[in-house]
Amino acid sequence: MKKSIACGACRTSKRRCIHSGGPPCIRCKERGDECIFPPKGTSFIFRRSRLERQARAAPNASISADGNIAASILSTPTVAQNSSAEDPDEHPKINLWETDPLDYVTDEVKESYLRCSYKWSFHHIPTFFAAIRNKVLDRSVAWAMLAITVRFSQKPPEGFSSQIQTSNYFAAHTRSLILPSIDEPSLQRIQVLLMLTGHSWGSGEGRRAWVYLGMAVRMAQIMGLFDDPPVVAQSKEEFIHGEERRRTAWTCFLMDSLLSGGKGRERLLAADSMHIQLPCDSGNFIFGEPVLCPHIDGFRSDGNPHIPLGKLGIVAYSMRVADVWGAVAKWSCSSHPNNTPPWQPESELQRLLVRLNAWRESLPPRLRYDLSLLHAHSVQNQGQAYCYMHCIYFMSVIFLYRSYLPELEMHEEAELENGDRKQWTIFSSRELAKVADQVCEMLQEIRGFGLFFLRGLVPWIGFTIYTAVGTLLYFWHFPHVSEGDPQIESWRQRIIDGCVFLKDMRQAWPMADTWRETIKAMHIFYSNSKSKGNQAMSPSARREMRNAIIDYGALQPSPVHPADSGSEEDVAITSEQEETTTTTTTTHDINTNETELVSHEFGVVPPADYDLFDTHFDIDSTMQASFADATQGFWEGYPGNVEVSGW
Repeated sequence: MKKSIACGACRTSKRRCIHSGGPPCIRCKERGDECIFPPKGTSFIFRRSRLERQARAAPNASISADGNIAASILSTPTVAQNSSAEDPDEHPKINLWETDPLDYVTDEVKESYLRCSYKWSFHHIPTFFAAIRNKVLDRSVAWAMLAITVRFSQKPPEGFSSQIQTSNYFAAHTRSLILPSIDEPSLQRIQVLLMLTGHSWGSGEGRRAWVYLGMAVRMAQIMGLFDDPPVVAQSKEEFIHGEERRRTAWTCFLMDSLLSGGKGRERLLAADSMHIQLPCDSGNFIFGEPVLCPHIDGFRSDGNPHIPLGKLGIVAYSMRVADVWGAVAKWSCSSHPNNTPPWQPESELQRLLVRLNAWRESLPPRLRYDLSLLHAHSVQNQGQAYCYMHCIYFMSVIFLYRSYLPELEMHEEAELENGDRKQWTIFSSRELAKVADQVCEMLQEIRGFGLFFLRGLVPWIGFTIYTAVGTLLYFWHFPHVSEGDPQIESWRQRIIDGCVFLKDMRQAWPMADTWRETIKAMHIFYSNSKSKGNQAMSPSARREMRNAIIDYGALQPSPVHPADSGSEEDVAITSEQEETTTTTTTTHDINTNETELVSHEFGVVPPADYDLFDTHFDIDSTMQASFADATQGFWEGYPGNVEVSGW
């Protein structure tokens, strides 16, 4: 008997829908989402973007009475009381225009904001919380803060079905408040745009995040945030205001560096654009103690001798390593097959490694990476910031070395290498595996800190863990160590633990779902490649794989360029029978005998993920192509490059 193609939620997010013939599917059940199967002949509706569905639902929506077209377009859409199954992303029936955002700011929300304030470090927390208590905090700032933090709450506010739904709804309302005044720069509007950038990227909306970040940078340039006025004696209030301006500018720099890379994502801000001192230590900022700090390239001679020199903290050192990451991203996005060999000191790779080593050596003893120091920083409520800083460093090292990872179809050729290149291949593989293992070791520690700690992790940390897990998965299948080496068994457990972590992380950041599915597809692809050898891939697929590993920074599709895919109409006419057959076959193969699934290669089944590493079913050419695409996508992957509906 035919089964439905897919539920509305899975179809909208372009995910495989696994079910037993009716709702709920596995994904909706695990996430606690409503699972609605579209009536026959209406499945094409769910392939449309959310904005298009909303537009079609209200084609005769009138423009606001005052004629403000922009406000009408940007306003939060209203939803009819009788919502149908044609829109699984039903909006809450709450009018936020008539709601005070501070009513939602609970102690839990404030604690969540404190835990992730290392990413948005521009608010002077005592002043910020005083504004909340006195009910004078700017409404757009309050909604933006809620959009970031409510996803970490234990339960959604009354009237909302989930934390993610609430977060997205608050973010949409924040956009409707801020965008009509986009040509009127202010410090608060820049800060709101930066918070919306973080929310959008974490939601998988890479294009939107990149655009909002560009708006924030242009506003900051207009306001002169990247230039410090002459240093004079400052009062406590003047220093706090000046530090807020500097930290807002540095947050622009940080996010511009981390999101850069790939086609069309050149950095707007370089180190020589920042004519301001680095953020001071958090203690000086909180207590309003005026200090002089170095610029990113060192102290300047025009400082005021009457103002004491300040120490740098985690935020400042994060800016310095983010600057190196920006250079790494640019290098790794360009092809360099004929450049100076990477093992020679004058090569660009070696120059970047020198910069990374110099940054690592410049760290004060308390900020250097060590598991005991991670515990100490966690006790001081800055463990997340400590992880974040070192994840930028780890990612830089991984992206440098993985350019030279021997492709799986070239192992025979690698064996024939000799001299310097063979030594470099062995060395780079060893270094890459060591750093990836170190990231997974850090993961194990932070999981032990509990839910309170995990709620303060921003997507970059999850992306670092995903990258490390995918790298170790490659080494587990194609180890560079001898058979029976204990490292291989260790990597297996690291991979399982990492996937379970990503499963937990998806509760706050849905993009982690895509990461887990990619890891699973890679495992199936590698397993099939090992069993069938070169026959598992066509010559063209092998060439694409080779190019992906060498030039993995070329984003396909780019988050800033239109995807090279068919139109909505082209997608809509896809054979429903064909999709039904594929889904039914896949579902049947996976669910044939669940008792056999515990005997798969890894021997361990992560909770609620019984099919995560199962490869005991036939793989047809279509499925093999999908797994190959996912594998190639990993090697091309950059922050923000997530296939999520809404781009």
